Amino acid sequence: DKEHFFHEKIKGKLSYYVVYKGNLQGGFPIELPYFLKDGNLIEIKGFSSRKKFGELIDDYPGLYEKWIDSNNYYKISQIEEVIKLYNEYFTK
Repeated sequence: DKEHFFHEKIKGKLSYYVVYKGNLQGGFPIELPYFLKDGNLIEIKGFSSRKKFGELIDDYPGLYEKWIDSNNYYKISQIEEVIKLYNEYFTK
């Protein structure tokens, strides 16, 4: 439909998608992040997004610990980098 655009950004064991939704007040579209893991499509937003995303990568303990320790490691803006590392780990 003309109101939404679905963008597959990363495909793998953990896939990352962004849905661009038309902004009713004009201006830039709203971006809604979605993740696909084990056949489940998950939207993560709000104050607990770091914790919720962490639950998706907790089967890679080393990366999970770095993700949760946001003071010394990954920031929310680096989520694509974390997903790539996660997927690489499971393709070895």
